[in-house]
Amino acid sequence: MKRKMTLTASVCCLIFAVLASCHRLPVQAAEREVPPYILDVQRDCMLDIKTDKAQAAAGEKLSVYQVGRIDATSLSLSFVLNEPYEDLKVDLLATENTQRKQTIETLCDYIAKNKLEPDAVAKLNQDGEVQLKVPQGAYLICQAEAEESKTKIQATLISVPYVSETLDGWIYDMDVQLKAVTESVPTGDSQNLVGYAALAVLAVLLLVFLLFARRHSKKK
Repeated sequence: MKRKMTLTASVCCLIFAVLASCHRLPVQAAEREVPPYILDVQRDCMLDIKTDKAQAAAGEKLSVYQVGRIDATSLSLSFVLNEPYEDLKVDLLATENTQRKQTIETLCDYIAKNKLEPDAVAKLNQDGEVQLKVPQGAYLICQAEAEESKTKIQATLISVPYVSETLDGWIYDMDVQLKAVTESVPTGDSQNLVGYAALAVLAVLLLVFLLFARRHSKKK
């Protein structure tokens, strides 16, 4: 009787072990994927950068500066300034236009003054686009060699990742739209008009001079 009970118990244990091993495999596989509502701090982000004037901006170079990193000590998503920007009084997550513009101007002035090297340089293709893979953080994107170009690309400040609109997960990839302004170049017609206007002014001045000289000679 005892031998029969021992055999039954052994069979039950074997069946339980097989069932447990079968259910453990999908659990282990699921643990490798981070749920969308949990921030995956190891994941890189992809920036899909475009300009609103593709042809004019084609071939332009962009300087990318990582000015901030994720604050691991914060309970909510926030960014802290990287060295050497730590002493600047700026808000990397500013949403109000005036404050955001001031933040961008402060960062650009500081970079230019201290001649800081960018963390990455990207060149826009013929469609005025470029993709760039970056670590999570806050980035200032501005035009490189802007003084030598007739197309001016406005600097922008972005931060990745960010929360989805439905608040149910994190978005690691971002579409970045840059604004470009093209300096007007005088056409042949406009240049001719300027030349004609200059000749007209000279003709009037010459006529006034001749009249003045004639009257002066009569008085003598």
